[in-house]
Amino acid sequence: FDLTLQGCFEANRLVKTFPNTYYFSYVTAQTNPGWFGDKSHYPELFMNPALLISAAYIGRAREFDKPPIPGWGDGDLVIEKWVENDGLVSEISQRYPFTEGDHPVIGPGIHDRNRFEPGGWHWEKVEAQNGRSWDHGDIVFGIFSQPSLIGKQKKFYKFLYKRLADL
Repeated sequence: FDLTLQGCFEANRLVKTFPNTYYFSYVTAQTNPGWFGDKSHYPELFMNPALLISAAYIGRAREFDKPPIPGWGDGDLVIEKWVENDGLVSEISQRYPFTEGDHPVIGPGIHDRNRFEPGGWHWEKVEAQNGRSWDHGDIVFGIFSQPSLIGKQKKFYKFLYKRLADL
């Protein structure tokens, strides 16, 4: 349920963002838009096969009979912004909790930022840091399904550890 729009809305309503805590979100995505103006997104060639069906389902642009959550149809709450995904989670919903509640956002950029502010969300697509798209499992289990990720995964985590140690 937490992966649905309604689940995100409910969870974001209950969760609090605290003023003295640092929030970082690394976003993974491994789908691409369809051809000829299709609003849907489709899995990339190297996505884990176990995620292909869910990636295709999440990536399918659809119309709703009624708005799934309050505010649907405005700003970031449009289907075109919710179809890019990592096989399990929509790309946009990985950034920060924004469908409900008070969750300040500092903005994109972790890799090249020199200073971080507590009390708000910093986010970045993993691809911006390592030059390659990752699916939902690659960030943790990628070395088992794709040994070619070992170097990129080590680099990613060494960088993350350094960032956290510098806070």
